[in-house]
Amino acid sequence: MSDSYDDYEMKIQLAEHEWEMVKTEHDRAVELGKAYERGWNAALAQQEPVAWASSLDFDDDDQEIIPAKDKSKLGTSNCGIPLYTAPSKQWVGLTEREVELIDEMIETQLLHAERCDHITNSTMAQKQKAWDLERVELLRKLKEKNT
Repeated sequence: MSDSYDDYEMKIQLAEHEWEMVKTEHDRAVELGKAYERGWNAALAQQEPVAWASSLDFDDDDQEIIPAKDKSKLGTSNCGIPLYTAPSKQWVGLTEREVELIDEMIETQLLHAERCDHITNSTMAQKQKAWDLERVELLRKLKEKNT
């Protein structure tokens, strides 16, 4: 009876460890996303709007879009949403911390792919391993293009 209980305990510990890895991976992805958003918002802040809209609901028949030069004209006061062209910012590369995050994400994906070799459901394990290795390649390409 104690062998089955020990097996159960080991499975619980493994599940908790894998959950911690998933949470860590998620936190790293969120941090990279926030860094990207900060860069995007900074680029938009340096631009002037090219037009103004009354709504972002493009199915709205009453929506108005006016050129920026006409913003102060009579009858355009309900157009308060600025519209921008895509920002043309110069890429400055990844920070050291972002490169570290990508390296850690690659390492985590490789470890997870390696563990898939020990899963009894080989069909699902092979699919998961392929997905892990795809993510590794994408992360490597991202790092290569931006460092």
